[in-house]
Amino acid sequence: MTFSPVDLEKSYKALKIKKGATLDEIKSAYRKLARRYHPDLNPKNRRAEARFKEITEAYQILNNHHRKDDEQTGQSQIEERGTSINQIVNNIAKSIGGIFKN
Repeated sequence: MTFSPVDLEKSYKALKIKKGATLDEIKSAYRKLARRYHPDLNPKNRRAEARFKEITEAYQILNNHHRKDDEQTGQSQIEERGTSINQIVNNIAKSIGGIFKN
């Protein structure tokens, strides 16, 4: 699932964090605000309930966005390493093969 820049911008704003915050910063901000606005701690307070829903959605959007970025970065690194490992294995195979030639 992709998120528009507007969704991301609103999510950063809802959690009161800077754009480009780390996943740990996002979690910390969410937990702080979730405790503050949790419906169990604010019974019959519709504003707190609405705010809690807003920050929960913002957290989900940013968390998914960061995890997707991490997966894409990880896959790229694996592909880069795979090429390097293949080259190393081929070089070793060539070297070993040369030992057994007469």
